[in-house]
Amino acid sequence: MKSSRVDPPTDYKDWAPRIGFAWKPTKSDRWVLRGGYGIYYAFPDTNAINNSENVVPSTGTQTVTNPRPTPTLTFGDFFQGQPLVTPNTSGAVCSFGFAAKSCSTPNVVTVPVHLRNTYAQQWNLSLQHQISAD
Repeated sequence: MKSSRVDPPTDYKDWAPRIGFAWKPTKSDRWVLRGGYGIYYAFPDTNAINNSENVVPSTGTQTVTNPRPTPTLTFGDFFQGQPLVTPNTSGAVCSFGFAAKSCSTPNVVTVPVHLRNTYAQQWNLSLQHQISAD
């Protein structure tokens, strides 16, 4: 049986070099010049709900919080028989124009499969001097 999972292509362009140096410009150990440069990659942040890029092209989530100080939800019946959506027990017409078993509206979030990783180029240069002997 063939899997229906869609994996994003491997990005072989995420080369992240880093280089740094420390140089003592005088014979004294009290002065030093330091510098560095690097490219740093981060997972794409597109404000997609729950970083849905992890399971492209889409994902569905449901958040449930167990109350405190005495938890009432158990692994045996975590949702306590409650549906994941709010039922329309009155049979009223929903905001989308007709009466349905639930007036909850789904939200679909998708992310491009070929989304590139974000990156930052960072550099620094500093001249440091030791003030005291300690």
